[in-house]
Amino acid sequence: MSIGGHYASVGLVGDRIDIPLFPLVAREYTYHGSFWGNYNDLTEVMALASQGKIRHTVKIINLDQVNETLDLLWTGNVVGRAVIKF
Repeated sequence: MSIGGHYASVGLVGDRIDIPLFPLVAREYTYHGSFWGNYNDLTEVMALASQGKIRHTVKIINLDQVNETLDLLWTGNVVGRAVIKF
């Protein structure tokens, strides 16, 4: 396992989260949350997406391409999102 990295919680799934402090600090991880919008905002965004009005880039990779893709991420050569399909 490498040192450094980011964890992100998107949305709200309860009112509490328990995270062990030592692994977070020892591995120099960053944890942050993102909470925006409401149900109506989500509905509007989903409607735009279904109409094809939101463009995104997703690179789907197989499990055997993980190391190669991690190298691309490390060098900043992945545009959009990389998703593992297994």
